[in-house]
Amino acid sequence: YIGIVILIFVLEIAGSILAFFYRDTVHGVVEERLNATLPLYNQNATGVKAAWDEIQSTVRASCTSFYFLPCAQFSCCGIVGPSDWQGNIPASCCETSNPCTNSSSDIFSKGCEETVVTFFTDQLVIVAAVGITFVVAEVLVVLMAFCLLCCTDFDKD
Repeated sequence: YIGIVILIFVLEIAGSILAFFYRDTVHGVVEERLNATLPLYNQNATGVKAAWDEIQSTVRASCTSFYFLPCAQFSCCGIVGPSDWQGNIPASCCETSNPCTNSSSDIFSKGCEETVVTFFTDQLVIVAAVGITFVVAEVLVVLMAFCLLCCTDFDKD
């Protein structure tokens, strides 16, 4: 039992170290994915239009449609801003205006790249707190297992 707990503990430490060293790649991955999907928005690519509309809008159509974005409200438009849409701005870039244009008073001016990256990096604090809690709990469990092993009287017949 102790061996399995120690193995899980080591794997958690290794995962934490990898997450720490690769945390700066979040920006690059988000930028790459957004740049790859923006041109597909009006080409009826499966799920691309719905995903962009879900990310850009203030009111989420469904809080469970993206399991990793639970009810987050990004209120953003395009990758760096509305100019990324080159004049064909989706309605999801505006709070209420439909059609949404560059001159709409309620257009979201900040880009989704910055907003999504900020969202994920803010979540790292929560992930770190949960990880530390699990590590402390596992260390306590291992110590209790050692105490139990030491207190067990193996000489009784």
